[in-house]
Amino acid sequence: MDSILHSRIDELVEDFRNRLHQQADQVTPGQGTVLLELERALFGLLMTLGACLVMVFLEAFHRNKAWVSACQEKVHQKGLRNEGWRLTRLYLLFGGQHTIRTPYALWDRTGRPGRRRGWGRRGPTGTGSYPMLEALGCRANATPALLSEVGSQLGWGPSEAAALTRLCDRGIPLDNQTLRRFFRALADEALQKRTEAFLEGKLPPGLQGESLAGKRAVITFDAGRVRTRHKKPGRRGKKGYHGFEGPWQAPRLLVIYTIDDKGRQNHHELPIYDGVITSSVRLFELMKKYLSILQASKADLLIFIADGAPEHWDGVAALVEALGLDRGRVVEIFDWAHAVQNLTRAIDACGKLTDQQRTHWLNTQRKRLKKGHLNAVLEALQDLCRGRRASKIRKQVAFFQQHAHRMRYPEFRKMCLPIGSGAVESAIRRVVNLRMKGNGIFWKPDNAQRMLFVRCQLLSGRWQGFIRELLCTTTIQTTPYPVALAA
Repeated sequence: MDSILHSRIDELVEDFRNRLHQQADQVTPGQGTVLLELERALFGLLMTLGACLVMVFLEAFHRNKAWVSACQEKVHQKGLRNEGWRLTRLYLLFGGQHTIRTPYALWDRTGRPGRRRGWGRRGPTGTGSYPMLEALGCRANATPALLSEVGSQLGWGPSEAAALTRLCDRGIPLDNQTLRRFFRALADEALQKRTEAFLEGKLPPGLQGESLAGKRAVITFDAGRVRTRHKKPGRRGKKGYHGFEGPWQAPRLLVIYTIDDKGRQNHHELPIYDGVITSSVRLFELMKKYLSILQASKADLLIFIADGAPEHWDGVAALVEALGLDRGRVVEIFDWAHAVQNLTRAIDACGKLTDQQRTHWLNTQRKRLKKGHLNAVLEALQDLCRGRRASKIRKQVAFFQQHAHRMRYPEFRKMCLPIGSGAVESAIRRVVNLRMKGNGIFWKPDNAQRMLFVRCQLLSGRWQGFIRELLCTTTIQTTPYPVALAA
């Protein structure tokens, strides 16, 4: 029992009691802003009390000699050298910066010759470590609860300014540089832990215990669009700034969820969202890792749903072969909405038809396609192949012939399988479009990957479990945070 801890708690509670009585003496009933000001005053008192209590508990942890020795020994085992105790700042969920004295460690360069770094040249992430704070889940001089709050607020958006305003209203005033530093530390460690987990054959933080064995699982994927920012080479302009280019990039999103015997999504099981900002090759590498660890080979049925992009179905074929999946338990479905979209393109190429004729033709072919009369649809397309529009129509005919085995919609409905990729289309809109796409919004590729991954955790409903598994483990950060795209 730590007597100092209990005495400090008693002192803080007594001080809070006195302040509360002082506040009570100042309050008089009346109209206007009395209740508003009272609630705000009480909130400020509780925030101050919470911050003091957290610091008191941290000081008590540092008085536990056995735990301090264990943390320092773990640091030594990981190649760092203990440098004694130092004062450092710590940001709390209750607001403000607080100073604490804690053990400090550096890279042990004994026997490793090399050029000494210059003064003030710490590199992108520095080389020091606060082992006890990191074992408690602190990163970048912030407590785990504050990192969770910052990640959540910045992830929900709609902008950095809005996140700063909400945090300030919450009693956590931060500047934009500090906000970005906290977010980078959280997102980079998450991406690093994801990479490490895959290398060890485990699931990333927030997904422990998940499995597809004995279930019917839907794997659907698609790409969105965001604008990236790439600095132009050369000298700065007259105003002192580098110019930049803003090419479009396609963030690719993966959604995995399970369905019941009636083809409805199991809402008692959260979906898995993840994505990459680079290419479809990286997306299928990510998909392969997930399906391998989730025991997809033991699933009752795997349903792949996608649009007509050639790289998608080529990737699925390679994935099924690489994982050694039973072809009899794999179903490929061409998204119904994209199939209708291709019919629309075909009839739009016929410029002399009236709007009524187009609508009638399109409705007729949609009904035929849904009933499984694909040959009738192909004949109708062949009838349109006349004159200059013939080449465009032939492309659509070849397209439907190529994907005919993925358009057996009556058979899929009898098996109670979904025929649309609405899950990933919704995820693209909520994860990408509502936060990362808009007028005047440009992303550095690393920042885009960070935001994409954080929003995947938020919008899949796994945020609390993700934070708990990511930060609340007794690990010591011994390597610099990775570049986001390298994950």
